[in-house]
Amino acid sequence: MKIFSIVLSFLCLFSINEVLAQNVIKDSLDATGSRIVAYTPDPGVCSKLIEIKVSKMNIIESVVFTRGCDGNLKGIGALVKGMKVEDAIEKLKGIPCGRRKTSCPDQLSSTLEYIISNKK
Repeated sequence: MKIFSIVLSFLCLFSINEVLAQNVIKDSLDATGSRIVAYTPDPGVCSKLIEIKVSKMNIIESVVFTRGCDGNLKGIGALVKGMKVEDAIEKLKGIPCGRRKTSCPDQLSSTLEYIISNKK
C-alpha cells in the first residue's frame, strides 16, 4: 500500500508540473544568470500574464502582472521583491479570490513552484 501511495504521489506531481509547463510562455536566463519566466494564469483570475525575474540565489527580483487589480497586484509584486522563492510560495499558495478556488497570488505561487521544480 505504501508503494502505491508513493507512485500515486509521483504521478500527481508529474501531472501538476506538466500542467504548469503548459502555462509557461517564456523561460530564459538574462546576462546576469537571473531567470525570467512569463506565465499565463489559469482562467478565472483577472490577471492574464505574470512575469517573474528570480536571481540565481532563488530571490525574487521582480514580479509584473498584466491586467487585474492594478494597485493590489503592484503591492504583491513590491511585497515579494527580495523574498526567497520558497517563502513567497508558503505565503501565497492556496489564497482564494471570492468564490474562486484560485487567485492571482495563488497563480504566482504556482509559477514560483514551476521555477523551483524546473531548474535551469
